[in-house]
Amino acid sequence: RPKVLWGYFSDYSSGFDAPASPNYYVTYAEHCQADLLIPEEGKEGSIDSWGYKYMTDEEWLEFGRDADVWIYPSDNFNKLLSQKNEYLQQFKAVQNEQVYDYQMSGGEGWFEKRLAE
Repeated sequence: RPKVLWGYFSDYSSGFDAPASPNYYVTYAEHCQADLLIPEEGKEGSIDSWGYKYMTDEEWLEFGRDADVWIYPSDNFNKLLSQKNEYLQQFKAVQNEQVYDYQMSGGEGWFEKRLAE
């Protein structure tokens, strides 16, 4: 089963937002026969922003570097890629061009605008 990384970089908190369970995208991944990466309790991130945890670059890399696919639920991936390209190239999903945003701001509009069937 493919491993799926779900998360984005928060400019406001200067960290990566990781998913929590339960939520709709955990269920969606299960229906798609994929394993969504969920941080273990206590490893949600070391950046505290208004009571919510975000991961540092190092924590995010350890958490998601081997994911087959990265779902990026924000509109700033291209900005992030221009700022942290060398860092992001350490992720398998980035190397294999398997990063998708669902807010339709990336370069592959046809794929991003399709509805889940």
